[in-house]
Amino acid sequence: MQIHQLNDFVGALGSGVFLPLDNGQDTGKMELSRLFAGNTYTTLASGRISALGETLNLSDSVQNHEFIDIYYAATTSAYDADGVTEFRTMRIPKASLPKRVILRIPTTGSISSRWIYVQELVLDVQNTTVTVDGCKLWYWTGVDGVSAQITEGGATDIFVYRIDGIDTPLNDAGIVKIATVTLPSANWSNSTQTISVADVTDSSSVLISPAPSSLTPSMAAGVYCSGQSDGRLTFTCGDTPSVDLTMNIMFVG
Repeated sequence: MQIHQLNDFVGALGSGVFLPLDNGQDTGKMELSRLFAGNTYTTLASGRISALGETLNLSDSVQNHEFIDIYYAATTSAYDADGVTEFRTMRIPKASLPKRVILRIPTTGSISSRWIYVQELVLDVQNTTVTVDGCKLWYWTGVDGVSAQITEGGATDIFVYRIDGIDTPLNDAGIVKIATVTLPSANWSNSTQTISVADVTDSSSVLISPAPSSLTPSMAAGVYCSGQSDGRLTFTCGDTPSVDLTMNIMFVG
């Protein structure tokens, strides 16, 4: 929901007519943490693989997560006078798995007249395993070198040390939903009426505001949302409204 949509939803903010519920209680507020849920992650494997044929066994299938994150690094002390370790992450959507994944880390330096290195690790990512399927090292000698020297299959300093499964929030976990309902004037009984709202639950956080055309009669009648259950919201009034009321509803959970 964009900010202009939010403005349209709440109508006349100056009226101060916000009627939020939290688990059926009129709290007068809605926590933003309930409105916007972040990604969650599950560590599927930790350890170190760097040599040809080494495998990490995953605790869950990659197909059970929206993405996987592969954490890898390379110690460059053998090739770079600075002697640093570079850490990187690659995110892969499950739709492209299983596949062969190429990880590369370039290094610049001048040890033994070797000017540029590119280290490569090739991974075979399956549903529950990640295996090193290839190792390669390119290096160019001297600043004027045009042809790379290539070593394949031997050990490199690049390694994988962790794999996570990433899940994005779904509609039932953190996405804001909206609805517009009508409270017919003829349906009030003992100052209450209950209407159906799809996807609302007894634990949803609910925010309600009258549509601009219903703001004045709603305030005059003292209408408020007094209860919630699965698929239903109950409204109560001080005086029975003489007109139908339109209510905008925003909820999460």
